[in-house]
Amino acid sequence: MQKVSRIVMLVIFAATAALAALWLADFAHYDLGISRHAVRSDALLSAAGISGILILLLYSDRFGKK
Repeated sequence: MQKVSRIVMLVIFAATAALAALWLADFAHYDLGISRHAVRSDALLSAAGISGILILLLYSDRFGKK
């Protein structure tokens, strides 16, 4: 049961992060004048790094145990 709640929590966090990323990309493109290509490439690199960290935290047995 604990694994299900971890996965649900991860999905909720990922969805929230995706919405925040879309809002920030829209803000950067229309309000700051940054090209869509620059925003897209930086966002992909950041998303890959953050998802790797989240996967490590989700499946590591050492984190969360005291």
